[in-house]
Amino acid sequence: MSDAVVEEVMEALDNAGRFKDREVAIGKFQNYDVEYVTLVNPEGDERTLERAKNKNGQYIGIPKEAKRLCDEMGIAPETISEKHNVCSIGFCAKDQKWFGWSHRAIFGFGVGSKVKKGDCAYTGSTPEELLEQWKAWYADFTNGDKYQYEILDDRSGIKITPPKFEYDNIHGDVEGVVGIMEHVKVKKCGKGEWTAETLDDAKVMAIDFANSVA
Repeated sequence: MSDAVVEEVMEALDNAGRFKDREVAIGKFQNYDVEYVTLVNPEGDERTLERAKNKNGQYIGIPKEAKRLCDEMGIAPETISEKHNVCSIGFCAKDQKWFGWSHRAIFGFGVGSKVKKGDCAYTGSTPEELLEQWKAWYADFTNGDKYQYEILDDRSGIKITPPKFEYDNIHGDVEGVVGIMEHVKVKKCGKGEWTAETLDDAKVMAIDFANSVA
């Protein structure tokens, strides 16, 4: 199990109140801070979580990830919006690029960057282009041919409804229970194929990329 996954599991247990005691210390670094949270379970065992945050208190990830992004790549991480709680975009002044990332991939965009159909940062500019894009995305999924697609009445995007399925009766207590693989998604039209003419455009590309690989 990776360090990042262990951190996520421990944080979930902490949020669920599974630890009887906790202590917090803050380490100050030039480009980010690290929050050290020491947790003690009912048996007296200790575990320390290390959470790196930007100077605005927004979560970056484990310290190793913050060091790579901030110190090695020169990126200033930030969240996409106030609704997000994890940094997934950031500006690099040295390269004059906006970067977008997730645990899967990272890429930088600057003035002159181009997005073409098939790129991770591509978002169809019409509902028909979105249908083509997302049908291709789900084609290799289990029951991918059973996803339902609907163009929104105002043609601003599409709605994607995943197929229902029956849970496997692993524990003998959920036989016949119907669930869904994912929630219903609404995908809004984007810019299609386009070229960044300003750094603000490059930021939009970085956001689209981050959302795509999340």
